[in-house]
Amino acid sequence: MEHDRRRRLTGLAGVLAGTVLLVAGCSDPAPAPSPAPAPSLPSASASAPARSAAPSASPTAAASPSPSSSGRASTPAPSGDGSTEPSRPVETAPPKKLDEPTRTAGAQVSLVSVRATSIKAATPGDSSGPGVLLRLKLVNQTGKTLDTGFVQVNVTNAAGAPGTAVTGAPTRALAGSVKKGASAEATYAFLLDDATRGDITVSVYVTSGQPVVQFRGRVR
Repeated sequence: MEHDRRRRLTGLAGVLAGTVLLVAGCSDPAPAPSPAPAPSLPSASASAPARSAAPSASPTAAASPSPSSSGRASTPAPSGDGSTEPSRPVETAPPKKLDEPTRTAGAQVSLVSVRATSIKAATPGDSSGPGVLLRLKLVNQTGKTLDTGFVQVNVTNAAGAPGTAVTGAPTRALAGSVKKGASAEATYAFLLDDATRGDITVSVYVTSGQPVVQFRGRVR
């Protein structure tokens, strides 16, 4: 009987040992504290405020010429033929009387006659109305041949309103050239309102760079 009792105790001890092992195997061990994750290194594009690269030159700035040290834009020098020479302001000489000769560009300019007239249309496209008929004389005193291709004549009334040049008989503008010491005459006609209600002004331009001469007075 003692033998059976020991065998039962031994079996019970084995069962208890197995139970302890089973419980130990089924229960989770206490989790070991995991190390804190190391902070990841930020990429170059995500770095907190990363320094921006030096700005490139803008196309506008690159295309624009750099100013001179004085801050003023340089002016191109005129070429030998004068093609880049800046245009000069045209000067106007003080007016003379209608019957008083004057000089410009080495030529003597005078009005042989100036009178009011009534201009009638010669063709369907022409206009009619009051106007002025004048005869111009040009004496070449330049010492060389004078080209008359640049000569211009204009007329204004007392209010400064310009006349309208008309062509056809008896008008005949200057053309060609005038030899040194020679003279040439031409006839011009203008439609001009109020031609007889005050002084008119006749302006004559002979050539580039020379003053415009003027004649002023009343016409009948």
